[in-house]
Amino acid sequence: AQTPLYLADRTVSFTFSGGLTEASAEDGISQLLIRADQYLYQAKEEGRCRICCDTRLPVTSAAVG
Repeated sequence: AQTPLYLADRTVSFTFSGGLTEASAEDGISQLLIRADQYLYQAKEEGRCRICCDTRLPVTSAAVG
């Protein structure tokens, strides 16, 4: 939100919220999308600009370069 995207004729501000879940052997794509969507709306309800995830996911951090 604090770093706008500069385009040729305008500046666009944007935010991102996301929902993460992990697939299990018995999941189909519909179950995964429903669960991820639930976490997306949870993130938006909690204030936006965040990612909410399934409590089954391990809590780890990794740098991506």
